Amino acid sequence: MAARQYQFDVGTSAVELDGTEFRGWMLRNYSSVVIYLGDANVLTTDGFPIDAGQFFSPGEIAHDQLTGKVADIKLYAIAGSASNDLRVLVPGRSDG
Repeated sequence: MAARQYQFDVGTSAVELDGTEFRGWMLRNYSSVVIYLGDANVLTTDGFPIDAGQFFSPGEIAHDQLTGKVADIKLYAIAGSASNDLRVLVPGRSDG
């Protein structure tokens, strides 16, 4: 099965996460700090935390909770410091 990987440099301003608008996405926090997920206004005080080194796959119920059941909505990420590596993998998608 083809898959598409998106890589993001997450810092102290919210970053739009391409790939999270599709069902079945997974992500991994490759940094050494907590990264937080949420909407465009996400803050480190109210976002959904992804611990350092953690892999996260939301499943259908959690996806609906994170996106409010809105189709084609993207999530955003933020951290308490700059230059944090976050990757989103979307199975069934490819670069072509």
